[in-house]
Amino acid sequence: MVSVSAIGLIFSSIPITVHGPEVLFPSYVRFIANIFPAFSARPFPVSPDEWIAYEDGIKMLSAAKAALCPRKGACPKAETAEDYVFILGFEQRQAACLHVVSAVAALYASGLPLAQRHPLHLIFFLAAVIMAAVNLNQAGVMPFGSHPFVSSGGRNLGLAFGPFWIAAAIFNFKGFKASVAAANAKSSSRPPSPRTSPRKEY
Repeated sequence: MVSVSAIGLIFSSIPITVHGPEVLFPSYVRFIANIFPAFSARPFPVSPDEWIAYEDGIKMLSAAKAALCPRKGACPKAETAEDYVFILGFEQRQAACLHVVSAVAALYASGLPLAQRHPLHLIFFLAAVIMAAVNLNQAGVMPFGSHPFVSSGGRNLGLAFGPFWIAAAIFNFKGFKASVAAANAKSSSRPPSPRTSPRKEY
């Protein structure tokens, strides 16, 4: 029988299957955009005319940089605009790194005794709670910051994955409690260490 701890670890490993490649290639986020119609009323799979290619993404980001400096000549915001567009991809890579690390840590923890897993379950529980809040916020269900460009697909994505992260939080919280209980039981069953007599000085 699969334990609640194992299920929690599995939930925390799943995102690497989608976001793992973005560590090396942040432009791979376009593939996620291309499957967004699955979460909206648009037909899926999308036709080749709707597919966002690598070149399309570069054009969009290049246009975003140029939007603040539409005319030739000196533009005080030019370098800042370049850095802003760079940071978007950089943040994507950093987020993907965390998903990769989570999957590797979950795989390692799966080989540990239950009593030693509670620190990792606590981390996964907190991450899942925040991810659930983000998804439910963009779905319009709860206040938790704001995203200025929530699309209809993004709203439906939030409705789909908010419950996923809630389930991940529940199983990791239960895994945390089970691990703490196992650690306490192991500690209480350990025989007391013999007292050493104080050393005499002469």
